[in-house]
Amino acid sequence: FLSKLSIEITPKQIDKLPLIAAHLPAGANVFIALIDPADVANQLVAAKALHAAGFSPVPHVPARFVRDEADLRERLARLCGEAGVTTCLVLGGGAPTPIGIYDAALQLLRTGHFQSCGIKTIGIAGHPEGNPDISKVHGEPALLQALQDKQAWIKDNGLSGFIATQFLFEAAPVAYWASELRARGIDLPIHVGVPGPATI
Repeated sequence: FLSKLSIEITPKQIDKLPLIAAHLPAGANVFIALIDPADVANQLVAAKALHAAGFSPVPHVPARFVRDEADLRERLARLCGEAGVTTCLVLGGGAPTPIGIYDAALQLLRTGHFQSCGIKTIGIAGHPEGNPDISKVHGEPALLQALQDKQAWIKDNGLSGFIATQFLFEAAPVAYWASELRARGIDLPIHVGVPGPATI
């Protein structure tokens, strides 16, 4: 477990790189969240620093923070070419209004730019405790269907994949959710988010 753990930071937290280097094994995945579309440039800076330090940067690519196809292509080309990125976590994103033409992860995947830029592994979002942003509009079955569609796309395109969850405080909902996924034919590995110290 400890040999394969990863950690998530924001672009601004790259100043914690010495602390990360002291505790994570070389080559570990370090996810770089993108909570603000204005942080795209800083995400690249963080990815380059992590790569130079011997880690595997895994940038979040939220669909709602991508303006158009040219924006996506340029972003991926720089992440891959300048920071050695081979894995991305592709998300819809929690923003209420997209800044561009995309609002779902599958739309980004279908552009073909991830493969053409050299991405080998795609992470997708899983929601053991549900996702009100999606279920309020489309219902709970839409979450399962989205995972099935994205898994099919990953396999059809010959890429590796995994499901990443947000951090959770209880194991039971994750175990139940995982068993439901397996029963529905979703067999991608599940990377469970575990919180560090947190206030109430």
